[in-house]
Amino acid sequence: MRFIAYDTLLGRGRVAIGWSDIGDLSVLSPSNSEDISSKLKSIRPDVKNSMMAGPSLWNLYKEVELGDQVIITAKGKRACVFEITGPYIFDQENSVIGYSHQRPAALTDIDPEQLWRASDSSVAEGENVRWTLAKCKGTKKSSFIIHLEGKRYSVTSTAIE
Repeated sequence: MRFIAYDTLLGRGRVAIGWSDIGDLSVLSPSNSEDISSKLKSIRPDVKNSMMAGPSLWNLYKEVELGDQVIITAKGKRACVFEITGPYIFDQENSVIGYSHQRPAALTDIDPEQLWRASDSSVAEGENVRWTLAKCKGTKKSSFIIHLEGKRYSVTSTAIE
């Protein structure tokens, strides 16, 4: 489970983050987030948040896995939850509001506030809530919110006649 604060493009089913001028990460082949931060700093010394760009881009590029849920934040509020459905893409021709670092994703009906609370309203150890993309602190409670296809669930029902 992950927490993300950035823009999305619902029509194409992708989530994206900025710092596009660093180029395609699969071509750059960074070893870690520091490599990305350093490269961005050398390209754009005027960028004040280059140290946050590294972890955010690294997480989108290497850490996010298929099936991860991401909470999209818009205007400071948790807006919706997407499930990651594909690999990292760098797409300048079809950028999302100028953002070329992308992952295919599907909108879910999971309530973002409920998912955040089930994650103990906190990011995982070593993560920073100020990063664009950070792992949530997962708990057993969150498994009651996320229902995966093919998994067995127990449902109790009461009928009044």
